[in-house]
Amino acid sequence: MDDDESNIESFKTEIFLDKLGRTVRYAKLRCLSPTEIFDRIAGLDLDPEVTDYVYRISELRLTGSNLEHLLGAMKNLANRSESSSSKVRAKIDRILLRLVRLLPTDIGNNFAEPFVDHRLKSRRRWAYSSLRQKPISKIIAVKLANVFKQHGDQDALKLIARNPKRVTDVGGEFLLANINEEYWRARVVEALLDYDRPTALLIAKRYPFEFAHAVGRSGDDSLVSYLTDLFPANQDDMEFISIYAFALGKLGAIAELEALECFIAVRYPNSQRSQSTA
Repeated sequence: MDDDESNIESFKTEIFLDKLGRTVRYAKLRCLSPTEIFDRIAGLDLDPEVTDYVYRISELRLTGSNLEHLLGAMKNLANRSESSSSKVRAKIDRILLRLVRLLPTDIGNNFAEPFVDHRLKSRRRWAYSSLRQKPISKIIAVKLANVFKQHGDQDALKLIARNPKRVTDVGGEFLLANINEEYWRARVVEALLDYDRPTALLIAKRYPFEFAHAVGRSGDDSLVSYLTDLFPANQDDMEFISIYAFALGKLGAIAELEALECFIAVRYPNSQRSQSTA
């Protein structure tokens, strides 16, 4: 065997031993009880492979008492982070964010709620992120609205917009007036279409782009006439025309789409698209 072959074999052996070592470490982790794992997490007594602990927890069928113990460990970690260095706090944040996603919705909300209006922006952002994939309660929605009023956190309003049932709890008009991004305003209008349609129809002329986007997302073909009513006043707005076409397509409104094609051909006769349409 020459030197090159020897080096290749040594490299393969190193890779194999590294993989074997990780397999053995995880096998030993599987021998720990849920309580032992939670206690190690609470004390930050972790190996470099922190994700192994979280993954192991995801494999377990946790009982009510297990969840209670895990919640206690997470609260202990959160409390310790208050006086920790920024480096340790970031590590704790990553662990908590992974863990909270494993909790049932009601327990996850219970854990994250105190941080929604925390004095530290980093803690608030952590709470927003942890609740992103979970339904939130009316209490949390109202807290988020107040956080925006105090700190101007756009993420607080976006979190409400992610939860259609909560939009009416804080007021669709309030959200539309304060959210900066069109996409999230459209999500608010979509929620209003489901839970307060009279208000959604009332604000359509003030938020035509958002209304068209929301109607398209809803797929509700009973809204075609409300959508087409917006076209005359917005026919010079290219962005509106684009989202209008998207919405008509989602609603299967072929006659209205053909009318739009004719409009574009007449309005922009020199465009390549209108020439091909004609």
